[in-house]
Amino acid sequence: METIVAILIILTFSTLMGELFGRFGLEKIAGQLLSGIILGPLLLNLIKPQDVSSIKDLAIFFIILYIGIEVTTDLFKKGIKRAIILSTSSFIIPMILLSAIMVLVFKFNLSSSISMSMAIAVPSISIISVLVIRAGMIKSESGQGILFATVLSDLIAFVVLSIFYVGFKGLFIMLIVITAFLFSIFIIDDNIH
Repeated sequence: METIVAILIILTFSTLMGELFGRFGLEKIAGQLLSGIILGPLLLNLIKPQDVSSIKDLAIFFIILYIGIEVTTDLFKKGIKRAIILSTSSFIIPMILLSAIMVLVFKFNLSSSISMSMAIAVPSISIISVLVIRAGMIKSESGQGILFATVLSDLIAFVVLSIFYVGFKGLFIMLIVITAFLFSIFIIDDNIH
């Protein structure tokens, strides 16, 4: 199927499903997600992943860009402590417990258990950010805490996955990027403002 036709079908059907869910007081994003399940290989098989692979990264890029534009360094600095607590309680602890259960109870090897537990525990920045934006929480302290915790969880997941799949060379590069980011937030920004 042509990419443009697939996009038009997805936009039409997901908009209709989102509006239908909205009329029943449900989150529109749930209807949009369900439309992907209905149109995709699981049910109707009208849209295949390769039909839309070219736009998925672009869509995530624009969601992340929008969040980046809305978030200021002052908000980030104020919310970092809350983000660490939220990320620890909602991601790190569940991931460790799930990994331990998979190793001890189901006899998975450590690498497989960490990979699977991360796949389950890592929050989806695209879904969470859309929910925060739609709820009008993007500039609130709670919304910022949720977004920062999600970003922190994703960063931790990238570091752990780098160790397992790329080795310490990948970890070293990832740590350089994270250090540069934190340096720009806490050192350079203070000097600019």
